[in-house]
Order: sequence, then C-alpha cells, then structure tokens
Amino acid sequence: MSEIVILQLTPKKGYITPIKAHQLLSHLAYLVSLYHNPSKFKTYLTAWSLKPIFVASDAFPFGFLPKPLYPLNLKKEVLKLETEEELKNLYAKYRKPLKNANFIKYSHLTKWVQGNMSEQDLEEIINLSTENQIHKVNYDHNVINRIFNKPTEDVGGVYRHSYFYSSKLWIIFKIITPQLWEEFHLKELVTELFTKWGYGKRKSIGYGLFRAEWINPETLDDFPPKEHFSANTNDTIMFLADCIPKHRYLDINYFLSIKTPRYALDNQLESGIYFKNPIIYLSAGSVGRIKESRVEYEGTILENKINHPQAPPSYEFAFGLILKLPVND
Repeated sequence: MSEIVILQLTPKKGYITPIKAHQLLSHLAYLVSLYHNPSKFKTYLTAWSLKPIFVASDAFPFGFLPKPLYPLNLKKEVLKLETEEELKNLYAKYRKPLKNANFIKYSHLTKWVQGNMSEQDLEEIINLSTENQIHKVNYDHNVINRIFNKPTEDVGGVYRHSYFYSSKLWIIFKIITPQLWEEFHLKELVTELFTKWGYGKRKSIGYGLFRAEWINPETLDDFPPKEHFSANTNDTIMFLADCIPKHRYLDINYFLSIKTPRYALDNQLESGIYFKNPIIYLSAGSVGRIKESRVEYEGTILENKINHPQAPPSYEFAFGLILKLPVND
C-alpha cells in the first residue's frame, strides 16, 4: 500500500499562485533538472511517463478537505424534526451559507455523505470554513509604459494583482514509487521549493515563501484511515486535486463533478490562437465510482498543453479518498 505523508505550510507572506497539484509537479521538475545531471533528469521524466512517483493533493487549509460535490441529505430523525415543512425550512436556512463553505473536516465529511448531519454540525462547518478560509485580496495599481511615459491603454492603465493569505495549509502526498522518491531526494526538494525558491509569481520579491514541516498523518486525530486512499471496485471516491482523468478506472455513469475550462483567455478564444490550449478538467471535490480494483491514482500526461515545440508535458494526476456512502446509494 502507498505511503501517505503530509506537508504543513505556513506562509511568510501572501502568495499569488494558488497551490495546485499539477503546478507543484512542474515546479518540482525544474528543481530536479537543476540538482541532477541531464541523464538523471531524463530518467526522472521517463519514470513519470510509466507511473507517477507520487501524487499530491491541492493545498487546503490545515486539517480540511474539499467539500464534496455530493448532495447533502438531511434526515428528520437525525435533526429531531417532526414535519417535512420544518426540514424544507432548514434546507433553505443553510443552503447559501453551505454553498460558500469550500472546505470541510473529515469527521464532518463522513456525516455529510452518510446523511447524519445535525444542525450543530451544519453550524460548525460554516463557522470553521469561515475562520479557516483562504483569503483573497485584490490590489489595483497603475501600469506605466516606460517608452511613452504614460499609463498603458490596452489594460485601461490599471492592473490587478490578487494575493492569497491563510494561516496554515497542508498538502497530502501519496508516494506511489518510494524508491524513486528517495533516489531523487524529492522530499528535500519539495521543502526547498517552498522555503528557499518560492512558489508561483513574484517569488523574487518574497511572495510564495513558506515555513514547511513534514507530518506523520498517524499523529492527527481527524484524518482518514490509510486504507481509504486506495480504492477498489465499486468504491466511491472524492478527488483531492484538479484532475484530467482517462476514465479507465472511473464509471462515468456514477459521477458528480464540476467540469471547468482552464487557460482559455477571452482574447485567445476570439482569435483562435492559444498560448495554452483550453482544457476541461474535474475540480477537487468531484465524486465518482470506481469500476476497476485497486486504484492508486487517476490522471493523464498532456503533451500539447502549450503551443511550443519545446514545451514540457504537464502531469495532471490526482488521487481519491474513499467515501463510505449509505448502503442504498
């Protein structure tokens, strides 16, 4: 069974680029190319083409998972309600607050999919998500054309940067090939990426730097059992990262997901000329059923994401967490 490890990140400052699994793999590949000779780096890429060395989740507030795209099923007997009208009013009361709650504790996740949510649980989900959310702050500033010494007109003279702030984050790693994880010193390189090099945009001026600490999940109270990260036939899983699946393991007749386009900008759509080809992917929190046994990961390698002859491939992998649904589901 694959090993599960957790990286806890504490931002030193704001960060601009959201921490997504596929971007983390690209950042890490660059560091591997710096620290190893070309033949060793080629071995690294070849290994990924055969099987992922590891699969990572997106970054979430520490202790939280993505809210599942699985319908909330409230029950009168659990909530101690007497009439259907009371139940309907409760749905109406919590519909919008729960829609804005993006993250959920594992203990609440189990109750959510089992239909065992109490009103106190609903309040806790909303309050905890509000207290631990990732804050997005926008800053507008002038963009000066240094040749003509005036604001750039094609963006209206104003440019917007978005910065993200949060107290602590975590990334869950699933080590698929332990010997290669050790051979390429990937644990050390991941740590160095976040603590020394920085992640994403504007790292040269201090953004995207973190304090990093590796944590054994067995020391955490509210964390899924290790065996829930390896799915078998007819298990229902929730993806922990954005993913472009090949559907070889998934029963698409039983799937709840948000299919979202990525990289397609309005001006590129109008002209039909793309720097990055538009992609449809499944977002973290998507829920689906497995049709083959022992699934450790799902995803694909994109060879033509960027329209450039020397563009590297993009590794769009994710792994799932088993959801224990009611028997009648």
